[in-house]
Amino acid sequence: MKIVVLHGDDVEASYARLIKITESLKKRGWRVSELSDKDELRGNLISTSLFDDNVLYVLKNADKIDSKTLKWLFENHKKYSSQLLLYSAKPLSATIKKGLPKDAKVESFDMPKVLWQFLDSLTPGNAKKSLQLFEQVSETEPIELVLSLIGGLVSDMYIISAGGKLSYPSWRAQKIQKQSSRFAKSELASMIDQLADIDITSKTSDTDSKLLLELFIVKNF
Repeated sequence: MKIVVLHGDDVEASYARLIKITESLKKRGWRVSELSDKDELRGNLISTSLFDDNVLYVLKNADKIDSKTLKWLFENHKKYSSQLLLYSAKPLSATIKKGLPKDAKVESFDMPKVLWQFLDSLTPGNAKKSLQLFEQVSETEPIELVLSLIGGLVSDMYIISAGGKLSYPSWRAQKIQKQSSRFAKSELASMIDQLADIDITSKTSDTDSKLLLELFIVKNF
């Protein structure tokens, strides 16, 4: 069995690659079967013919795959003629990558470094630096993407401030937790509402989305 792994924080690029692979195989007459969880993965492979060609199994949320399933894949994947695509809309942990079969093809899709620098800069009293980085980011990245990333970060910080946990690698979760500690829970809730308003306004009017985000940065950081 050939195993292809798509992962990384550039969700737009990784998902486009996922669609390209599946659509290409469908046009060639392949059957594409999307699996809902790791147990369904093992069950489908065990019940199928070892020589069942032209079948692609797709398992999304591969970041949640456990050590038992990884071990099973490592030990049994060469028995099957079908193919498997593991997809994750976030970077896979080192543990998962290490547990994959050695012949798995891993494709990583990472956001530009300046995007992460910009998101990390969103802390109280840092508006000037954030605006400088925002200007760099907006030269190469769609404003809609930047809005989505800010919204995701603020939502993550709110979840932590409310006592929740994030399913990220520990280093990233700790970074967001530290960033979250610099804001009151009410401030984060207000930012979520502001970002929702910006999203609606940008879709229903001719208002400059970039200007709206610049004002958001000045107001909140």
